[in-house]
Order: sequence, then C-alpha cells, then structure tokens
Amino acid sequence: MQSTALSTILDSGVCQGAYRLTGDDVEPLKPAKDTHRDAARRTRDLWASLGAIVSDVDLMIGKRNEALSIASHKGGMILETAGPVNIGILRAALQHEDAVRPTQQLANESDLGAGIRALWALVRWIENVEASRAIRVQAGDSAIRLFARKGLFGLPDGAKIEDVATKILNAGQAGASVTLTYEPWPDTAPEMRLRPTELLPAAGADATDWVFDDAGVPAAVPRSATMDDATKASALAQRLSSWGEGRPFEVSVLRNGTTKQVVARKGPDDRILITTSNFNSTMHPK
Repeated sequence: MQSTALSTILDSGVCQGAYRLTGDDVEPLKPAKDTHRDAARRTRDLWASLGAIVSDVDLMIGKRNEALSIASHKGGMILETAGPVNIGILRAALQHEDAVRPTQQLANESDLGAGIRALWALVRWIENVEASRAIRVQAGDSAIRLFARKGLFGLPDGAKIEDVATKILNAGQAGASVTLTYEPWPDTAPEMRLRPTELLPAAGADATDWVFDDAGVPAAVPRSATMDDATKASALAQRLSSWGEGRPFEVSVLRNGTTKQVVARKGPDDRILITTSNFNSTMHPK
C-alpha cells in the first residue's frame, strides 16, 4: 500500500510517469504515455550500467534542465518528472520498502561505432596474447604494425602510440573497414613494454576521471585503468548518451546517510565526464 507522502508525489503535476521494476521491465504505477515508459526503460538501463561500477547506490537522480529521472533501490521505483521532487520525502516514503535493483548490465558492443569496436578488439587481442605475435591493423588506407607478447606490445621505430587509436577511430568514423590480422614474427622486434590500455587516450598522471564523446569514444582515460574498467566506463557513457538524448545533463547518486554526489555530467561541448573515485567503485583499485 502506498503511503500518503508517496501518493502525493505520484499524483503531483510534475510526475509524468511512475514505474516499479518487475524482472527486467518496468510496470506503470499510474497511467502514462508510451514515451514516458520508454524514458523509464532508458533510466533503468542507465541505473543498471551505473550499478556495474558503483556498487552501493541508494538513489540515482538524473537531471536534464528541470526534468528528473529518479531510480530508487528501495521499492525498485523509477520516476520521470517534469520538475523538482522533494527527495527527502521520497526517501522517507520508501524507507520500509524492499530493496530491488536492476540486473547489472553492459551496453551491447553492437551499440558502439565501428572504430571503437575495432580499437576494443585490438586491445583485447594484445591482452590475450601469450606467445610472440605480430599484428597488422588495416584502418582504411593506413596500415599499422604492432608486436605483442604476454599481454604487452611494442611499436616499430618511429611509430607513435597516439597515432594508432587516431587512425582506427578516424577510419571507423569515415565508414572505412578496419581489420586485424596476424603476421609472421620478424627476425627483430621492438621491446614489449606497453600496456594495451595505453592505446587509449590518457588523462593526466593523477587523474581519476573519464572523458568520452557523445558516441562513447574515450577522450581521456585514467592511467591506472584496466580494460575491464574501460569497458564498464564506455558502456556507462553509451547509456548516458542514450538517456540524455543530446541534452546537457547531470547524474548524481545518494547512498545511505550521504549527501548527493555527482557521478557524471555532460555540458554544451558534448563531452561526457564520469568520475567514480569518491565512491565504493569496482574501478580505480587503490
């Protein structure tokens, strides 16, 4: 039975849709338009991707202009509103509800652009290499050769590591094919001392924030990141982009007994910033 406080929120003019998680779908708690249910599903997907990184989220609040998308693990509830909601009253109204969380999930890799899929594939190839392997990357008209052994790689003399990702991503954006093939090991090869994630654009030495463009392509990656970190962060960036629908946004979380903390934002420059260093996160191990 809904409390009076919760009914007041659900019946208010700003509450466009109220839903409860049922399995992997959302069940409406009040009549709503199909567009609002679709929005709630995108909020559920965002919540699930965030849960794969930040493990102890009590409440997620996504803001685009005055509109809010709110997801509460107490009651498994999602609200889509056209204006502000009293979060304190909402939390109090749901405090005795059972905890319900969406299944943690990553975005489908097919959602990624061709360039970032190819870059991810190259990083994984290098990570999984044990024996000495020469790898040829054909990115449109550009051919790149790398040498890998035991999860590390090297580049020929004169080759720049930042050019590898740039050529792959540019080829994908231009609609050109990107292929990876193994080649015979040469008589001489460079030293294998580069980690595969160094193919991704690095943030500052002490940075713990991630920056993505609106297509989920990394623009800055913490130096301590692993490939698993990068996959989770990229998936979250994709969900943020889908949920944000091209608008500036801010996504915050609350945990039990804590104040609101921002975990992601996007400004007018279309760059998505993700920060998890202040949370109980599966990323950035100390």
